[in-house]
Amino acid sequence: MNTLQSKKYGVANICYTHDPQSVVYSSTKVRYLKSETIVAIMIVINILYIPDGHIISFWNLWMLQGSHAWRYHDLHTNRYLKYFNGHTGRVTALHVSPKTDQVLSSAEDKQVRLWDLRSGQCSAVLHAPGIPTVTWDEQGLVFCAGAESGVVKLYDARNYGSGPFASFVVEEERNSNALFSFVRFSLDGKSLLAVVEGRIYVLDAFTGTTICSVNSGVPDGGQALEASLTPDGKYIISGCNDRHIRVWDSKMGREVTKWPQHADIPTCIKFSPRKLLVASACQALALWIPSSEK
Repeated sequence: MNTLQSKKYGVANICYTHDPQSVVYSSTKVRYLKSETIVAIMIVINILYIPDGHIISFWNLWMLQGSHAWRYHDLHTNRYLKYFNGHTGRVTALHVSPKTDQVLSSAEDKQVRLWDLRSGQCSAVLHAPGIPTVTWDEQGLVFCAGAESGVVKLYDARNYGSGPFASFVVEEERNSNALFSFVRFSLDGKSLLAVVEGRIYVLDAFTGTTICSVNSGVPDGGQALEASLTPDGKYIISGCNDRHIRVWDSKMGREVTKWPQHADIPTCIKFSPRKLLVASACQALALWIPSSEK
């Protein structure tokens, strides 16, 4: 196993591209220009005009000071292939299309952006009603943006300029200011898994109706833990605040089994799409072979 460092920028929201030797990820650190550089830019801005006669806005100066770029990293050569600039707030999610080289990003600037990984260009900017998180469906035809107060919007990837083709509100979150920390479609595209603090919902992806809800024990305002649906969509798996991993029936919300304690609270969990295997992680990584008897 090789270990690669990104000490300068930090790593968040990491995911593979279609090339197993490359990944994309956002930063955990914001880099600022030196004060003397900012002063020089201010002087230039005071005398610089764009063609239509308007002075460049000081908003652009603010954008220059902090970088919330995400990066395309070649693991084989350990170098950055591209930087993707545009967001003016911390990136909350990155998701590569399962079928194309398009990448979705969302950020605290309340924007959802659609990017072309090959050209490095941003092809669309969508505005969310709150701080969003995003995901693709498994066919790469639909993408979802979830924001605060339970708002969910679905977009046609081929016609996103017309706005969402479906919008709904998770009723249990309507009066909450909590954010969706995680949304994912089931493999068949019929269900949507959504996590808000300690609350985990399975939603009907067509109507937004809550099929079931369970709780990981995370208190209000606490850090949400990642959850996962099994490939057949029958079960929800999530780490819990007591360091156990629990499995629930995705239709009834009934707890099916509980797995032994992690060294710490498991914040990340993934079900292998090809093997009967689950990976979970806190500071340590654990691999599990599911069994209803344990």
